[in-house]
Amino acid sequence: LFLLQTVFLNQFYESMKASTMPGIADEIMSFYGHDEYQEALNRIALQNGLQITIIDADGNTEYVSNEHGMFGRGKMDKPPAPDMQGQDRFWLPDDYSDFLQRLEESNESSITYIKQNAMGKIAHKTLIHGTRIGDNLLYISMPLNPVDSTVEVLRQQLLYVMGIAIAVGLVIAYFISRKLARPIS
Repeated sequence: LFLLQTVFLNQFYESMKASTMPGIADEIMSFYGHDEYQEALNRIALQNGLQITIIDADGNTEYVSNEHGMFGRGKMDKPPAPDMQGQDRFWLPDDYSDFLQRLEESNESSITYIKQNAMGKIAHKTLIHGTRIGDNLLYISMPLNPVDSTVEVLRQQLLYVMGIAIAVGLVIAYFISRKLARPIS
């Protein structure tokens, strides 16, 4: 159990998150194009901690929804580029060209991969999933929060539980051995 927690938990966490992405993409695609799809995408983004971006055939962002409260069209978290003044578009994701190349090279209709990000000395990972919706592209990103702190807590708890179990086992073994070692009367 200790080996499982220390070695395999991060890998298991990443694979479990990756396995949920196609289902989330299917749910998004089932709402896309309906009257209230923006509200549904906002709900999905908030429930799953996602950034959802829909990009049209011309490379413009048609819709962005993320867990940080930036919803719909017309809101940019950076100042618009000079050629975008007055347009209600978001910036494309930072790794859009890499994402587009991976999707085009793939034999599948969708892709899922993990992007390594570095911010100074802090490294973190982002799970990316993309698929086509007609002529548009669906780009979903989910930060893979480090589970190292959780693993450390579990490690400490496991050590305490192992210590208590060994102590209880020794006490039980002592009493059983005393009973077995007594002469038969």
